Amino acid sequence: MKKTNGFQKRVMMLILAMTMAFGAAPLRVQAADPIPKESFDYIYYANANPDVKAAFGTNRDALYKHYVEYGIREGRAAKRISRSRLSIFGKNGEGFDAVKYANAYPDLKAAFGTNAGALWNHYVNYGVYEGRQAFPSTRNAQAQLLIFDMVERVTTPAMSDREKVKAVHDWIVNNTSYDLRAKRPNDSYEITGVMIDHVAVCQGYAYAFDYAMSVLGINCDVVSGWGNGGSHAWNRVYIEGQWLYIDVTWDDPVSRSGKNYLLHDYFLLSQAQMNRDHTERLTKAMY
Repeated sequence: MKKTNGFQKRVMMLILAMTMAFGAAPLRVQAADPIPKESFDYIYYANANPDVKAAFGTNRDALYKHYVEYGIREGRAAKRISRSRLSIFGKNGEGFDAVKYANAYPDLKAAFGTNAGALWNHYVNYGVYEGRQAFPSTRNAQAQLLIFDMVERVTTPAMSDREKVKAVHDWIVNNTSYDLRAKRPNDSYEITGVMIDHVAVCQGYAYAFDYAMSVLGINCDVVSGWGNGGSHAWNRVYIEGQWLYIDVTWDDPVSRSGKNYLLHDYFLLSQAQMNRDHTERLTKAMY
């Protein structure tokens, strides 16, 4: 706990004396609402406050108790941990590979064996906060995890929404090829095509972009309809106070030479601009 020095004590006594003398209502400092325990990054709190770590180590309960009782009032560094990654694995860990998790961490395997429920419970309540790696058990969960990783690599909190949108748009174009096969697998229509196979059709491009926007917290929809007369899918995002349209697929043209191109011809267009060669049929948020 931080100590109050002599000068601070004298100031506080002066304020109290003036309040009593003039009958004014005492000032109240509104403390910030505490971070809920399930969202509290206790490892960060310990590392950011060495004196607290020296006292409590990485004891989650003790650190949270200190944060609530003293840390908030003292203005200690604390932050939430994003639990959105947990959604990848399903409410009850359906997409969580417990065996891989146990094998990756001998201490957990010694404690829980390969008990899927116990290992999932550990990851949710402790592992995610300790920075332990989780392993998806399905291709869809793997693709979602890869999107989280990609977003963290290509964006920073300092970027504007426009810059974040461009970073994701460019990554998808640079890392995906349009599927020209006559018999396309189902994955080409899903985020798995973009993130795992790196081959997709327009729906896969649009779904992957939409999921990335959901990770970033940017409002986004998938738009389906017709492009140049053919069935097509693209996106719209709400940034800068308006809906703007993006066609990641058409910014990744198929060339006869096989050379890869990165275009921005269909990047953040107005609806009127997009409607010149796109016709909307249905607009909905996928994630």
